[in-house]
Amino acid sequence: MNRKPISVISLSSVLFFSLCIVLFLIHSAFNQQPSFDIIIENGTIIDGTGAGAFASDVGIREDTITAIGDLRASHAGQRIDASGRVVAPGFIDLANHSTDVLQSRPGADDLLRQGITTVLLNSDGGTHREIWPLYTWLHQFELKPAAVNIAAAVAYGTVRRTDSTASSDTLAPADFLPVYEKLTAALQQGAFGISTSLSFGPARYAPSSELAELVRFARDNNVPAFFSLRTPMRQPRTALDEFFALTKDGPVVLSQSQPLPAKIWGHFFSHDSLKRKYMTVFVPPFTRWIGAVTDLVPQGEQFNWREIRRALWMAGGAAHVRIERSQSFPQFASRSLAFMAQKMQISAQRAFMQLVKDKTALLSFDTISENDLDRLLQSPASIVVSDGGMDISRPGSQAAFPQFLGYFVREKAVLTMEQAIQKITSAPAALIGLHDRGRIQTGAKADIVIFDPERIAADLKKDSLRGYPMGIETVLVNGKIAIDQGISFQTRNGRVLRKNSLPLVTSR
Repeated sequence: MNRKPISVISLSSVLFFSLCIVLFLIHSAFNQQPSFDIIIENGTIIDGTGAGAFASDVGIREDTITAIGDLRASHAGQRIDASGRVVAPGFIDLANHSTDVLQSRPGADDLLRQGITTVLLNSDGGTHREIWPLYTWLHQFELKPAAVNIAAAVAYGTVRRTDSTASSDTLAPADFLPVYEKLTAALQQGAFGISTSLSFGPARYAPSSELAELVRFARDNNVPAFFSLRTPMRQPRTALDEFFALTKDGPVVLSQSQPLPAKIWGHFFSHDSLKRKYMTVFVPPFTRWIGAVTDLVPQGEQFNWREIRRALWMAGGAAHVRIERSQSFPQFASRSLAFMAQKMQISAQRAFMQLVKDKTALLSFDTISENDLDRLLQSPASIVVSDGGMDISRPGSQAAFPQFLGYFVREKAVLTMEQAIQKITSAPAALIGLHDRGRIQTGAKADIVIFDPERIAADLKKDSLRGYPMGIETVLVNGKIAIDQGISFQTRNGRVLRKNSLPLVTSR
């Protein structure tokens, strides 16, 4: 009988078992690769839809939420423990005025630290800064990204100004077509809506019939029309009625960045337009408006004695108008306009004119009572916004959303936390058509805020012109950590967002 040498059998066995071990190690190593880039575990999820909170883990791969559930057995490149914390969609601010400063400060720390991951610029009608041409302006952030996602509306007044035949007065029917062609081009370039300020620029000449046509144009192209009222400190009821009349023509948004007198809200709540599905109101979570002196009176009327007197009366009188800042008169900071007038032995109107000459001066007054603000926040028509910007001196620029969630939700229980989160996530996303943001769900982009529900708040005591956010611990933008434990990672993972609203209608 022929037998193979034992040495040959042993060598074959060794080679066989070695190969098995190598294959096993390769298989094990393959299975040990992270299933997710990041897992957020042990958190309480408020998904942005208004549904009840629930305990779960969130798995993120690249820029997308790919799993929600029990992920304890899953592998991840990084795990974030969210025990005792709320995990919510990144906050979407539809009234942000950081247009200029985002170019010089793309890190956007003031936005991230209050949980903002997406901003819509230019919804005020271009009163803070015009964006034109839209494609060129947005493209700079595609070349050099900011830390937050950037979307923009196109300002109707800006388009009017670029057309010499439409820059002033009312538009003749023949002048509509070139203006609408430019609006169409802006929508094709990614605009999420059409904004109009009826107090400043060429749009203030537009009659109500022209505005109704504009709303129908926006409706036909699947975007909202944003409006700031026409001279609300002069004729608030008339200005509001003009806006309400537009709600029957399509989706309209009261995106007021100029002050409104507190006297107007009784008329506002009595109007049946609040029940219409096309009606939306932007609401900053503050009772006091802070802004430039010139915002209190119509454009070009800053030295009109009668207009100043009317504006001060609408604001509750000179004793209720506070000087927040003035380089020319620093001794009157935090004092009333009436106090300044008394000390200078001049009228309140004359004191106002002195502050107009100081281009840095800021005034403030109560623009809504707290009871009316509570009622407005509870309205289905409202979306909460900052109405701030990184270079704008008002508390909402740094702490609007912590103020909303801390004071109005946790302390006053005006809304449930689930309802409140919806007003700053999925509701604004739905309004402008951001279908992959504003929710914690599989397939959504991983813009996420993790905060302590017992600590989230705004410290407004240190400085009347600035808010200090507290309680927001971690912020992710497109799946990358931007803020962790209050420390900025200096990432630039924001994206330019463009609306896809084709096919477009160029004329009616």
